[in-house]
Amino acid sequence: MGIIDESIQIGREKLLLLLGVKIEDTSSLAAPLKMEDVEVLGLAVQTSWTGTSVAEFIGRRLRSYPQLCLDYLISDQGSNLRAAMRQLRIEGVADCSHMMMNMVKRLIGPSKALSILSGQIGQLRLRFVLTELGYLLLPSLWDKDRFERIFLLVDWADRIDRYWDSLPAHHREPLQFLRQARPLIQQLRQVKTLIVITSAILKSAGLSQSSRQCYLSIDKL
Repeated sequence: MGIIDESIQIGREKLLLLLGVKIEDTSSLAAPLKMEDVEVLGLAVQTSWTGTSVAEFIGRRLRSYPQLCLDYLISDQGSNLRAAMRQLRIEGVADCSHMMMNMVKRLIGPSKALSILSGQIGQLRLRFVLTELGYLLLPSLWDKDRFERIFLLVDWADRIDRYWDSLPAHHREPLQFLRQARPLIQQLRQVKTLIVITSAILKSAGLSQSSRQCYLSIDKL
């Protein structure tokens, strides 16, 4: 199998990386990958990667490895990567992190309550970023995040909760909206926990019957 990713932007140029993963008849499908299982098949840098240019890149690299049998490609399912795989008639498989990310987007992306909370946090930053209350703010503007800001938001809300009783009253007042958003934050905390558990299982045991049983055996959250 292969792994392909348009992964790093260097100035105005983007790196496309193609990895090959050795799968033997005796390979365990429940074992995590190790460095010795992976080989760099190719990498290239250019300003834009369309579906056609990605397909040409993959084709060139495969011609350099005539003995290679590529059963499928794992990717983040970017539109250009999917287009390339369609052109080459190579089966594409989504990686577990991006599958979970897309599930989270469908689950909470349309949430009006989350949108309101995000706006309140943004207003808090605008009001207090250069004041004595700056220490209460999120560490960054986090305008992009893989899991809809869940990890940053929940960790920050938990930190505020831990120190709530020791905060001066005039420092608590601007943060009252967090107390009102507790039901939403609890839901986000549960989603975060599911992501952490699922990632730990899939990335250590793979997608197999044993990992399915491991997941089903987890106690209720």
